[in-house]
Amino acid sequence: MSEEQRKQRARADLRIELLEHIELRGSSLGFPATRQERLTLVQAAIRQGLIEWNSAVGKFALTTFGREHLAAYRYEIATSV
Repeated sequence: MSEEQRKQRARADLRIELLEHIELRGSSLGFPATRQERLTLVQAAIRQGLIEWNSAVGKFALTTFGREHLAAYRYEIATSV
């Protein structure tokens, strides 16, 4: 695996971890990253259509696409040998 592939995989893993964190908590607070890193990750997830702000409950929520993305990752992990 090349260095660039490793970096891409690390970013993908971090994105998945953030989605799981937001799925559980509705916030990036408590996510193990600096404030700036969390902000960057959240902004990227919003741009990618993975999360959105739910103003009715005052929390972030996964979009349908975000849930599908997370489910596909979980399926990949569960079926890998």
